[in-house]
Amino acid sequence: MRIKVPQGKMNKIIQRSRQAMKTTTIRSCRWIASLIGKMTSVIPAIGEALLHVRHLQRDLTKSLRMNGYKNWEVPCVLSTHSLQDLQWWEKWSTVKNGLPIHVTPPEILMPKLTIHVDASNTGWGVKSNVMETSGFWTEEEKKTSINTTKQH
Repeated sequence: MRIKVPQGKMNKIIQRSRQAMKTTTIRSCRWIASLIGKMTSVIPAIGEALLHVRHLQRDLTKSLRMNGYKNWEVPCVLSTHSLQDLQWWEKWSTVKNGLPIHVTPPEILMPKLTIHVDASNTGWGVKSNVMETSGFWTEEEKKTSINTTKQH
């Protein structure tokens, strides 16, 4: 099973991204914040989405900071990086739409061997389903901290 954003919602995000890229109309901070909210809402279905809102968030914060965070209607100036992110949304968001709900790890990631290790002030031991071994610390090793000897 996959989680996927409905095409209608994707179309709205793409349309708003195109509107934001038009240099003839500078959008307000409120408008950009709304777009960021829409983009953020699809992160569960588009894994890379988070990477392509950060510059917009940074530009929004910068524009708001310049007026003391008091007026959300001031223009939000977008950097080149933000415009590149908007282009990514226009070009790739539909292609990248859809992530598995539950990922089953491949067999390669499953451990083939489990090892149990333990140590005390007098000695150490290692055990697995294949072998078992143990030993005693030397007089010199006994003088060191148990945390140090456990690392040997």
